[in-house]
Amino acid sequence: MRVHREMITVRSSMPPVVEIDTESQSAYVRFSEKRIVKTVAPGGAAGSIITIDLDQNNHVVGVELLGVQEFGIRTLLDKTSISVPPELLAKARYIAAQKRRALAAA
Repeated sequence: MRVHREMITVRSSMPPVVEIDTESQSAYVRFSEKRIVKTVAPGGAAGSIITIDLDQNNHVVGVELLGVQEFGIRTLLDKTSISVPPELLAKARYIAAQKRRALAAA
């Protein structure tokens, strides 16, 4: 059975940065460096937990996915209610989650 979900369109010019943690089977797809003011949990695909971080204007900052088996950008976002322009997806970068935490601490 397919569940209808309202799509949230990403309004960012920043190509996504996918922070991957294979050990915990999680990924964070970052679309903005703006401050997160709200997190929503719209529900996810079977076996996954998905949360969406929003800024003060309700624009998507990032999407966290837990219980992930594959880490391609399209595979990840197919599990969400996020719509991203194809030209941004083509420029996605992938980094280790630990590298992102180290950069934030510096």
